[in-house]
Amino acid sequence: MRIGSDLIVQPAPCLFAPMSARMPPSASSAAGEGNLSLRGRRILIVEDESLIAMLIGDAVEEAGGEVVGPCYTVAECMKAAQVEEIDAAVLDVDLAGRDVFPAADELRKREIPFLFHTAHADRQELSAQFGDVPLCRKPVAMNELVAVLARIAGPSPTS
Repeated sequence: MRIGSDLIVQPAPCLFAPMSARMPPSASSAAGEGNLSLRGRRILIVEDESLIAMLIGDAVEEAGGEVVGPCYTVAECMKAAQVEEIDAAVLDVDLAGRDVFPAADELRKREIPFLFHTAHADRQELSAQFGDVPLCRKPVAMNELVAVLARIAGPSPTS
């Protein structure tokens, strides 16, 4: 769904099903190819809930990407945002009660694309400071999150 220039991915009912179970047959047979490909891409995962971080990591790897992290705290995220070689990032907005925005600013400085994966989509800072950043509302189907990641990460370096 688009609201103005903002891309918002609406919640999906089946967050915990394997990614291939939610993909059309043509896409599930080529999870690492086509529009859902993250082949050769390093994706930073920032999420304070370990189960969700694991689900995102599995989806990234199924699409051919390499997981950086996951980072569970703002401090870990800031360090990764400053020094890691990454192609894109998935950022939870609220990490144990602390905002991820300083790390988002760091990623922006480095011109690394990112998306927000959050249940806090109504936060004022999101529209004011990050209105151009894709937003995936929790819960979201992992294939939808991977599709947005593939779009913002751009073409695979091995293509």
